[in-house]
Amino acid sequence: MTTRGGASILAWLLFASACGGGTAATTSSSTTTAPVSTTTTVAATTTTTAVVDQDPLAALIGLAVEDPLLDSGYHEMAPAEGGPFLLSADSLTGPNPEVDRLAIGDLDPAPTTTGIGDDQRLVGVWVDNWSGDVAPAGVTLYTSGIEGWSATATLADDEVLAFLETTGDYSARRPEGPPVLQLTVTQFDWTGQAHFIALVSVFDLMLTDAPAAYQGEVECTLAATLECGLLSDDGVYRPGDTGEGVEALQADLIALDYLNGPASGTYGSSTQNAVRNFQRDYRLSRDGIAGPQTVALLHDVSAGDSNIVMASATGVGPVPIDRPYEQAMDDLEAILGTPESSTGWYAGPCDAQQWFKMTWGGFTAIFSDHGGGAARFTGWYVSDIDDLPSWLYFVGGIRPGSTWTYLQGIGAGFESTYFGLWYHEAFGYAYGMFNPHPVLGTQPPGGALVASLGVGTGGYAC
Repeated sequence: MTTRGGASILAWLLFASACGGGTAATTSSSTTTAPVSTTTTVAATTTTTAVVDQDPLAALIGLAVEDPLLDSGYHEMAPAEGGPFLLSADSLTGPNPEVDRLAIGDLDPAPTTTGIGDDQRLVGVWVDNWSGDVAPAGVTLYTSGIEGWSATATLADDEVLAFLETTGDYSARRPEGPPVLQLTVTQFDWTGQAHFIALVSVFDLMLTDAPAAYQGEVECTLAATLECGLLSDDGVYRPGDTGEGVEALQADLIALDYLNGPASGTYGSSTQNAVRNFQRDYRLSRDGIAGPQTVALLHDVSAGDSNIVMASATGVGPVPIDRPYEQAMDDLEAILGTPESSTGWYAGPCDAQQWFKMTWGGFTAIFSDHGGGAARFTGWYVSDIDDLPSWLYFVGGIRPGSTWTYLQGIGAGFESTYFGLWYHEAFGYAYGMFNPHPVLGTQPPGGALVASLGVGTGGYAC
């Protein structure tokens, strides 16, 4: 129904050329709304225009038809040159008859209708050759009367857009530029009041070749006022949502120990915090809202289908701290691949314990008999935070390039008795270092970058 920005000028020129010309092709306007069906989307260089039988509109030709969009009164309608739609003989807004004219076209595809009489017509309406940015448009039920064809009920694009602005689903995917709504009525019932069901797509006026930013289905009833509701959402779960989708989301969070069970099916504050913590650990936008990216990754991680390996205070992926060293070595190679280097067993420089290290890029796994007893997997550390496998993540949202200000914000502390050491008890990081190191006894500046971090024993001392 509505085209976007300057692309609509090209679209209308293409349409007029294909149909043998027309006055609208030669008029000047900042934006021209093409006479398209309610399901046409106009791209930057191509257009698809449904050829609609003009006969259903014949009853409106030569008669006074009410303007339902700008409330400018009644206008005589005539067939558009070369187009299967009608145009008003005069302008709705000013003296130039070629600008801002009322246009009426048949709906294609035709919606399922109930209760429409022989003296009524359900049609698409828009302002043709609009002088502004986004042409007013909608769907109108006309009824024949003494004055002419009166607009009995109208579902206007701007009214539907105003309703969408009140919903969280649309807010999550609202286009950055001016929104342009495309409306496709699929059902219409006229039994005392107008009842519409329509598919809606919202585009960015400035991105003429981009897909819809938002798509959904609405149900609207027009009595004294227009009341609408969403029949579909965009797959985003937010606080206050309920249902099976929320329950499945909670089940995945419970499986990964982000949420205590059982799943309630209600998206409350506990679920919001669990989602936020998962997003923190897996480097997603930490907003506590489970969008398609969060939901898909959460499901893959809980199902074991994700290739992300998470290093934490308890281990690396499925390999726990304190696992016997031979088994742990095999398990780590199975998930991380062959290490780039290994030390072999050696006596630690600061004690008599035995140590063994395996390294993948900037990541090192530590094995030792530290503390007595059999040798085992005792920890890991990062020696070069910029040289890490892309699939290796750390619990707590410590990212390459993290600053001291960021670490303080998520609860890290500073150890003043050592050169540049920090720790984060909640995440189990025993220590980490900054680059460059601060002066002994002083904290680093807020912009100091994390150079390394470690878990368990022997990260730096031995």
